[in-house]
Amino acid sequence: REGRPFSNEAVLCLVEQLLIGVWRENEALFPMEDSPAKALVRKASAILEQEYAMQTTIAGLSERLFVSASCLTHCFKRITGYPPKHYQLLCRLAAARRLLATTRQPVAEVASAVGFADANQFIRAFKKHTGIPPGRFRQRI
Repeated sequence: REGRPFSNEAVLCLVEQLLIGVWRENEALFPMEDSPAKALVRKASAILEQEYAMQTTIAGLSERLFVSASCLTHCFKRITGYPPKHYQLLCRLAAARRLLATTRQPVAEVASAVGFADANQFIRAFKKHTGIPPGRFRQRI
């Protein structure tokens, strides 16, 4: 759409979710050399993607996966390029972009729905990662 430069962002969010869903449903079609570290990161990232709105700690996540917090953090960062908490933040922001693009929920409700303690914290994080505040993002979609 002309005059709406961020409508592509909404499409990218949907495509990303579609590709993740296709990969998860058909992992056998996408062979990867597996290792214990990759299996650990796959499990951890799946938990973070599903539970992005929860206040998951690295200690709690590592306990659920029966590894130390330092092992989880090291493996996660080596394989994904991000520490687990940053990955969780990216999952929250992706979910927020989807909600902003597809619903009329107020920004404060979106912030709460994706796991931010308050709207101001959400607005700062959103602006830092997208370059614009969530209200303006929604207007441009």
